[in-house]
Amino acid sequence: MSIEVRELRAEDVPRIAETYGGAAWHGGAKKWDQRLVEHAHGQRLVLLVVDGTDVLGYGSLLWHSGHAPFREAHIPEINDLVVAERCRNQGIATKLIQALEERARAVKCPKIGVGVGLFKEYGSAQRLYVHLGYVPDGKGMASGGLPVAAGDKVLVDDDLVLWLVKELDVAPDSSKHSG
Repeated sequence: MSIEVRELRAEDVPRIAETYGGAAWHGGAKKWDQRLVEHAHGQRLVLLVVDGTDVLGYGSLLWHSGHAPFREAHIPEINDLVVAERCRNQGIATKLIQALEERARAVKCPKIGVGVGLFKEYGSAQRLYVHLGYVPDGKGMASGGLPVAAGDKVLVDDDLVLWLVKELDVAPDSSKHSG
């Protein structure tokens, strides 16, 4: 396998939409056409892991996170990172995360963040992020973008997340990505 991590291109959209990557592999052409527009306008950086024309995984970096504490602190958010089931446990997610971190570092972001689900199906992702140096942001879990307080009753689904952050080794600089 000769894999490459690269930015999304228009010709990738049909291949991604047609790829069977397992239950977590989301989206048809409409989603990916929108991702291409967001990528082109600098709102979202979309990276793919490919082997020739075979798409093995994808992930993006939201320069202005939908998670208010990240957005207010100018922390870009790793978002919608998925590796095709047949390609898991081969280091692909690690390469993708490291590439997203490098892009954030290149524009002098001191931190990067991610929300990770809390139920069993997210166990591998939880372990991977901790292994790569991500730690809870200290604000507890959130559901549907809102903080969960003691005594709240919430649905345990993909919207129930713990937000994690990682310090990036960048020189102090006040510049932020304006995408």
